[in-house]
Amino acid sequence: MRSTSLKRLVGAFILTGVVFAGNLTFSMAEPASASAFDPKVAPPLVPPVSPAPTPSLTYVEGSDPAATLYNPLVVNQIDFTMPATTIAGLTSPNVNSDAEGPYLPASMTATVNGKVYGPLAVGVHLKGAWGSWRDINGKSGFKVKINFVDKNARFFGVSKLTLNNMVQDPSFLHETMAYRIFRAVGIASPRTGFANVSVNGTNYGLHLNLETLDTNLLSRFKVSPKHIYKAGVPYFADLAAGQEAGFVIDYGKADDISDLEALIEANSADPQVDWFAKVSQVADLKEMTLDWATELFTGHWDGYVHNRNNYYLVSDSTGRFIMLPWGTDQTFYGGVDYFSNEGLLFTNCLASKPCLLLYQQALAKVVHTANALNMVPMTRSVADAISAAAMADDRKEFGNEVIPGYQDGARNTFLSQVTNALLTFASFDTELKAFGDWANGYVGVNQTLYVPSTTKSIALQGSTYTPNAAAIPAQINLHDGLNTATVMVQNKVGGNTQLFAVKVYRLSSKTLSVKVDFAPGSKSLTLNALKSLTSLGIRLANCKDVTIELLFAQGPKSYKTSIALAKRRANELSAKLSAVSIKPIKITYGLSPKVSGNQALINLKYQG
Repeated sequence: MRSTSLKRLVGAFILTGVVFAGNLTFSMAEPASASAFDPKVAPPLVPPVSPAPTPSLTYVEGSDPAATLYNPLVVNQIDFTMPATTIAGLTSPNVNSDAEGPYLPASMTATVNGKVYGPLAVGVHLKGAWGSWRDINGKSGFKVKINFVDKNARFFGVSKLTLNNMVQDPSFLHETMAYRIFRAVGIASPRTGFANVSVNGTNYGLHLNLETLDTNLLSRFKVSPKHIYKAGVPYFADLAAGQEAGFVIDYGKADDISDLEALIEANSADPQVDWFAKVSQVADLKEMTLDWATELFTGHWDGYVHNRNNYYLVSDSTGRFIMLPWGTDQTFYGGVDYFSNEGLLFTNCLASKPCLLLYQQALAKVVHTANALNMVPMTRSVADAISAAAMADDRKEFGNEVIPGYQDGARNTFLSQVTNALLTFASFDTELKAFGDWANGYVGVNQTLYVPSTTKSIALQGSTYTPNAAAIPAQINLHDGLNTATVMVQNKVGGNTQLFAVKVYRLSSKTLSVKVDFAPGSKSLTLNALKSLTSLGIRLANCKDVTIELLFAQGPKSYKTSIALAKRRANELSAKLSAVSIKPIKITYGLSPKVSGNQALINLKYQG
């Protein structure tokens, strides 16, 4: 913990008309960051020999139990014990890349953040397709079914693990980079971590621990699927009549594919006439164009757009589809054409004027989102974290000497893609960067602008990413609370326009009183008091002009003793309030007959 500032707390102690004024100097420290979630999956069999260092959580996304599995700065350990029958079932020709085979019994022990879990009775089969598939004699990838024996079994909240062998990615970075961009633009995509894998005591090397695309993943993006269809090798199915059988149903009823048939039927319409209207009824084209734009920005030549491979179609309860990416291990080898195609749905989109506009907007959003991710520092941190495991991987199909070059290549490709895209998209870029006004400042397009209660109306301005585009000012009248407005951006070169819904919150004058308890005769707050302060911090987030009055009781001892204890308690309360991000413009404190015992009364006035 470090001291962030020294502040003066001016107090006015009031008791039966007698005023005592005093100054207090105190130090406010930042709270320690939360540690990773530690679920009680199974008791550790063997405690670590020495305490494991606390892993960095810089790139951990989410607060669900599984989040700790997908930390790209940690290499965990997964050890399988497999009987001879399972080994035989994972050996060619008993299994091949076109038929991954059934799940076979195995035992799994996992070391996660230095703690050992298991053994767990699981099912395994090989993972991979034409380019990456290896049987058990090579560097195999694995799918792991946690609930193979016990249907209720979960491991950090998940029922399946996907362990990619990365044999086609000598950088070990491509999937982590690509999926991070997909997630950042709002596409429901997997998180990534790393694990070193062994089978019956033999090291199988460094694997990507890829979040499985299932209902668990989709729920994080608030998607409730009716069907999850997987497409790609060996059929390379597209959304055309007669190709329905090429889609594998991962989830949903096998005897009712009317949703897929409706999408195929809509895609047969004329792009120059009614294709956009018909497809929009059964597909979220804004989401799909973002998916395609991200595919091409990352150089994902083996996805839907260029190869009709490595993609999922997910329908909701109404039969409306989104498209999701997969198999991004061969990204960042170079750029691909943003306007050439294989996928029929994408082809029709380019031929449809309103869909082409959506796609152009998606391209601009992707490049600006990716550019803001600080990807190069992240890849260096990930490369450092996995280096030892990558070098010790004696099943990889390339030498240690090539790894740094491929990692530099991935970074350079990313930077080149950003630079080229900013130039290429400038003629149709209509992305809004920030909005606000000179009096209240500017916030990001997805944030809320908070303005004082005295603001009756506001002329919203906007900033853009390119000088070719400008935001048209929007004058709106405000009421207390949340207001919504629309800001238009127009590209002066290409003539494209885009509307952005933004939020403006007008604060109002409010008061609030909270009582908290101290331990008798002490400055220490009770556990319930600390919880109350945490809730107070959440409630006052984004509030402004906070003033606080702290009132304490006069104890049974002398007046001087009561004042001294009140000073210590005021110090403690001020520090704790700062720790929950309540930073008032003024604090007063005193003694009051309204308060008794070891309580403190916190009176707040604020704009909220």
